[in-house]
Amino acid sequence: MLSNFNPSTGVHYGVISIHSVSSWFLDKIYQNGTDNIFNAFVDELKQQGKTEEKIYEETECYDNGGYTDISYTDSEYDIWLNETTIFVSRSPVIVKCRPCSPCCPNAGDLDNLDPDNGIPSYGLKPEDLYGAEE
Repeated sequence: MLSNFNPSTGVHYGVISIHSVSSWFLDKIYQNGTDNIFNAFVDELKQQGKTEEKIYEETECYDNGGYTDISYTDSEYDIWLNETTIFVSRSPVIVKCRPCSPCCPNAGDLDNLDPDNGIPSYGLKPEDLYGAEE
C-alpha cells in the first residue's frame, strides 16, 4: 500500500511550507488546532495519577521544547502542522504538482505546481496562500 496517498480517492496528500500560506490561515490552524504534544503531556500526567490541580500547575509552565505537532480539522480540511511544514490530507482543492521526495515520499509538493505532468494532490484554496491577504 502506498503512503501519503488516499486509496479511496486516488489523490496524494499535499505538503507545503508554512512560509507559503497566509498568516491568517496559519493563525487559524494554531488557534483552532489540537496541540498533540501538549495533549500527550497532559495524558502522561493523568496516567501518573496527578490531580487536576497538579496537572494545571505543571501545564502552566509547559514548554514543548520548540517542537510543533498540531492537527487541524474543519469542514474542508484535515491538516497536520510541524515546525516548518503543513501536510494536507483532505481538501476541496486538488492540484497537480511535483512529487515531494525524499522528505514525504509519494506526497505532492504544493510549493512546486506542475499542471501538465504533476500528480493530483490535495491543496489549499488560493485565499489561504501567502500574498492573499494583501
